[in-house]
Amino acid sequence: MKIAVCDDDKNCLDSIKRLLAEYPGISRIEYYQELSQLSEALENGTTYDLVLMDIEWEGNEQDGIAYAAQYNARSPQTRFIFVTAYNDKFSEKIFWEKVNLCGFLVKPVKKENLEKLLDKVREKIFSSEALILQHGGITEKIANSQIRYIESNAHQLLIHTISGEVSLYEKLDVYEKKLHKDFLRVHKSFLVNMQYIRRIEMKEVTLQDGTVLPVSKTRYSASRDKYFRYMRAML
Repeated sequence: MKIAVCDDDKNCLDSIKRLLAEYPGISRIEYYQELSQLSEALENGTTYDLVLMDIEWEGNEQDGIAYAAQYNARSPQTRFIFVTAYNDKFSEKIFWEKVNLCGFLVKPVKKENLEKLLDKVREKIFSSEALILQHGGITEKIANSQIRYIESNAHQLLIHTISGEVSLYEKLDVYEKKLHKDFLRVHKSFLVNMQYIRRIEMKEVTLQDGTVLPVSKTRYSASRDKYFRYMRAML
């Protein structure tokens, strides 16, 4: 599990750092005292399974809730735990923002409360919809939400995830059937995860990171309609 902790209060950061050092199963932890640092990491392709986010940021136009909503627009699979000194001050605003929220922690953060929420997040990650891939003698589980798109070249597939690429021999039709709910077959050679789409046009689809993929003429109308239905359901 990859975690980022964002708080402009160094004392709070240090306290959470000590608590996380005792929690098993964390593969990577980064600590940020500026929201811009987390934004820069995202721009460079670094995403996290979980972000512990302070709500109040002194001197910033945005609070942590608004920032988390923007972050989730780019990285929908990232979960957030809000850290605050006020347990109900921002509760109404949270319901107006689209945030992948897993809970709250009230400062000063208590070990038992942090561990309960981390257990909850870890359970959600491992129980989420996923593909079981077998390639090169390796069996690997990849959450559907981690897949950006799948590319076909003859009988070989290249699965583009948020953390890299996986290559295996299989037909794209097989994965289209497995992933039909949240994926678009925009071309005979491309299957795209709708949560990473920025826009779809007659000849191409643009992903959130700027990747441009072709859209075949015969698949455009069906792809556009399915994507619009998906977007309406997200509102």
